[in-house]
Formats: sequence, structure tokens, C-alpha cells
Amino acid sequence: MVKLTKRLIPSYCSRHWRGWHAPPFPESLMATQPRMFLDKWLGARSEGSLEDRFDSRCLDVHAAGLADPETSRAMCDDCRAAYEFDTAEQKADREASRLITRPLRVLWAADGAVPRYY
Repeated sequence: MVKLTKRLIPSYCSRHWRGWHAPPFPESLMATQPRMFLDKWLGARSEGSLEDRFDSRCLDVHAAGLADPETSRAMCDDCRAAYEFDTAEQKADREASRLITRPLRVLWAADGAVPRYY
């Protein structure tokens, strides 16, 4: 995360990470406007409507989850923790030259955000 956040393009970082840090705004938006949130969050990443790309039952389940305030808060808290706590822990590991000692495979889509921003 430390290396990743240093390389982030500011506009991407602002939208993806920093936007989650101002409670209760993101969780309130998610809980009160779940379909709009899904449309803006998922829809901004591809062409066409969400309904063209996802089964409506899947969207309904996700929207119902987002409509639950505790679920929305937990999702935002997870993003906050990843940025705040995980970053500090990883920085300490890098400074102490501690590496991941387990086998690790990292995969991402060729046409997603990773190749665009890195």
C-alpha cells in the first residue's frame, strides 16, 4: 500500500481513497441512494448501463446490502482502515525490510484501473 499510494495519480487517489474518509458522507450516500451509488461507482468504470452488464437480481442484492446503514458503514470503515492503519503498518515493515514470506499471486484485469494509473 505504501508504494501504491506514492504512485497514485492524485485524481484517482482523491476519488477512490480520500472520498471515503469523511464520515458520515459516503456511508450516508450509499445507504440512502444505493442504486445511484452502484450506478456511479460501477457505471463510471465501463460503457453501457449496469443492467446491460449485471443481472438485475445481483444489482438488487447489492443495493439491498448498501441500503443497510451498518453494511455501508462497515464498507467505508474497511476502506478507511486500509488507507490509514494498513499503510502505517506496511511502511514500518518496509523500513524494517520485512517481506511477505508466504507464496503470493497478485492478479488484475488488463483493462481496469491498475494499468491506467500505474
